[in-house]
Amino acid sequence: MVVLRSFRRRAAVCLGFTLVELLVVIAIIGVLVALLLPAVQAARESARRMKCNNNLKQLGLAVLNHHDIHGTLPPGAINASNTVASRNYMNWGVAILPLIEQQALFSQYDNTKENWHPSNNAVIATRLVGMICPSDVNMSQPIKIEASVYTQPVAPGSYKAVTGSYGSNALFWDYPLYFTEAANRLPAADNGTRGPIHCTGLMGVAPVRLAMVTDGTSNTFLIGEYSTKTRHERKAFWGVSYTFYSLGACGPDSATRGLPDHDICSTFVVTGNFNRCNRAFASFHPAGMGFVFLDGHVQNIQGNIAFNIWQSLATVAGGETISNF
Repeated sequence: MVVLRSFRRRAAVCLGFTLVELLVVIAIIGVLVALLLPAVQAARESARRMKCNNNLKQLGLAVLNHHDIHGTLPPGAINASNTVASRNYMNWGVAILPLIEQQALFSQYDNTKENWHPSNNAVIATRLVGMICPSDVNMSQPIKIEASVYTQPVAPGSYKAVTGSYGSNALFWDYPLYFTEAANRLPAADNGTRGPIHCTGLMGVAPVRLAMVTDGTSNTFLIGEYSTKTRHERKAFWGVSYTFYSLGACGPDSATRGLPDHDICSTFVVTGNFNRCNRAFASFHPAGMGFVFLDGHVQNIQGNIAFNIWQSLATVAGGETISNF
């Protein structure tokens, strides 16, 4: 009996844990989790960025296929008036629907009616996975935008087509009221600021043909990312042709390239902050904003890119010498 009791005591000592030992084990597990968590998060972000860039690749191919079929790049927006901003019809996102396996959705769109017309709301309120970057936020439901003519919520997206560059005069190519007839007609102004996808249908402004891209297709932005933590009513909306909602521009303001927060952007851009920040490009990727270029390749661009290179990449025929970006 004495031998049995002694054996039990020895077994208890061997099998039990003291409080100190237990705390040490927990601490070790905590350290291991802390070490592994950043790696897991980095792997997840890498997967999200890869998916986002693949979306851009597919959109770029669809735009180029549109050129093969129709002879021009799609319009940023078809506008029927140079004085009434709401007279917008089809935009580039709607125009490429048949080329991203959305022919049925495209067939529902009535281009004889304005983009905001109730008969077209079912189309532009449709959530399309290929228009959404997995890193973007608040993307699950349609959102009511600020433009009063859009009475119903519309589907958000994560990408904006590049309309061109702008300077201190802020002549945006997505909205006829923001650029003058002279800016459209004079070759120097046209070549210096015009981007690949812009407002068409006014004052002789036609969609871009690849033959017009004298800067080189590998040096010209086509579509880029835009995400924002604030002002979700001003984020990207793939099917909306009213001004900046599916179109962006490259300007000299540092806060409009790579800052995914509309409110903070507006605090930095004092002059014209509403319009310039509305047309910004940004993403939540640490690696920078994804852009698909006119030759179809996708590249991540950091927000600290030099502003002159940034603006030069947005034009189709600016004649700039571009390197090291």
